[in-house]
Amino acid sequence: MTTRQAGTGKGNSDSAIKDLKEQVAHSCRILYDLGLMTYLGHVTVRIPGTDRLLLGFNRYTYGNTTADDILTFDMDAKKVDGPDVLLPYETFIYTETLKIRPDMNSVIHLHMPVSLAFGVARREILPLYIHHSEVLRFGLPTVDNPLLASTVDRGQSIARALKEAYACHMRGHGQVIVGRSVDHATALTLQLEEQAKMNLLASQLSPNPQPCTQTEVEEFIYEHSRTPFNSTIEPYSAIRSEIPGVDAGHLAFLSRELKERKSKQ
Repeated sequence: MTTRQAGTGKGNSDSAIKDLKEQVAHSCRILYDLGLMTYLGHVTVRIPGTDRLLLGFNRYTYGNTTADDILTFDMDAKKVDGPDVLLPYETFIYTETLKIRPDMNSVIHLHMPVSLAFGVARREILPLYIHHSEVLRFGLPTVDNPLLASTVDRGQSIARALKEAYACHMRGHGQVIVGRSVDHATALTLQLEEQAKMNLLASQLSPNPQPCTQTEVEEFIYEHSRTPFNSTIEPYSAIRSEIPGVDAGHLAFLSRELKERKSKQ
């Protein structure tokens, strides 16, 4: 899945908003096709440069969601535009999370069964499969409340759990995932459920399956960050060798340190 940015510059132009609505609708259809979001759950995205958000909502099925189904609301959870339906009860998940995560632009809430089972069983989802490890990079906290996030306080408790993490459990309820863009959040959502499935399978074969190390996860994420305009990148191991004393620190720190050192040479 190619990750697109939520938008840059004047993100509130008609064409930019239309594109964001299409991205939200596309994500809804993907999640429906994979059986991860049937008629419960939402995909949201921030409209860059504004205090408004878009939300995919379909009261019957997400399988045929289009841009015309997308609602617009503000950071006070007030509807601004869209179809003649009420905002969902759990709108506060999205407003409160994006208030404290300016680095993220999209939030997805849904109820994936295998991930849910791990949450209620209080079993950790380990990074067993490297290709689906990014979602677990900063942990997977649990919000110990299964009720609808229908108040500001409940939304804030979820936001606090996601202050650094990409995803969290809502015990006995579902999951919330954040991403830099709709595509990124959607990819992380798929990663979480697939990683949970891998954990379930591996646990049938061994009581102690071997997870990927934090260093391996960081290296994979870094080396997977190539773009069509940057097809070759310096190996992560080379960066680490130039910054001694850092074990498995965050990739952003390592990259920034290396860039600063080279600029001073």
